[in-house]
Amino acid sequence: MHVKQFVVPCGGQVRAEGWLSSPGYPQYIYSNMDCVWDIEAPLGHVVLLTVVDLHYYYYYSSSSSRCYGSWLAVGYNQTSQGDITMCRYSDVGRTIVSPSNTMRVFYHKSSHYRTRRFNVTLSSQDPCIPADLRVTSSNMTFVTISWIVPKDENNTFISFVSLFSSGNKTQTHTTTNKELTITGLSPGSTYAVSISSQCNGTESIPSTIAVQTGFYVTLTFDLLNFGRHKRHLPFELLFQLVMFREVGGELQPGVSNEYD
Repeated sequence: MHVKQFVVPCGGQVRAEGWLSSPGYPQYIYSNMDCVWDIEAPLGHVVLLTVVDLHYYYYYSSSSSRCYGSWLAVGYNQTSQGDITMCRYSDVGRTIVSPSNTMRVFYHKSSHYRTRRFNVTLSSQDPCIPADLRVTSSNMTFVTISWIVPKDENNTFISFVSLFSSGNKTQTHTTTNKELTITGLSPGSTYAVSISSQCNGTESIPSTIAVQTGFYVTLTFDLLNFGRHKRHLPFELLFQLVMFREVGGELQPGVSNEYD
């Protein structure tokens, strides 16, 4: 599949599809630079920008929540540091959705710092369709998923959440929240979660994300030699081992003193 790469020296007008990167990406940039790109999606759609790579030499002030040296900023009317500004590694993977069909991206590079690169993906979609689906927490039996609905500015839209296992729908949920914890899952299993929204009186096209639960780690060791070497094991590992016992030739959870 061919993916469009916009090779814009420093700013310009581009459509909300493909990739957008810093000039000369992924090479280092030594000179001072200020670039502005105007991103446009079809009418009735919103722009989605997802950060894939962001490698800066920067200074971030937590007191003012601003970046200094180099940054990537996203705005909708005019772009400056007062808009959504990114410069930290934690911004990688972040998705920003515009409230309309336009978005402005501003890239600042100070000549005092050697900056390497940024790379983002651009796309557009119906504002009624849930976007930015992500897993915020999980363990062996549950996952928590968050999402946004761009058109739902007041957070009142109903979202329909469906869980699929091996192609079969196993759970359904209805919520006005934009985060949901799904419980009762099996350890070490992969599921598909589909989310749609009630928008303008109709149900939107769903967005889907694959999720996976954690799993138990099976620990095997020589039971015959365990007793003679047990005193030499670290306390933390020993504590984990004695919480298992042998049943039918297999290790099962439980406390055993057989090898004391």
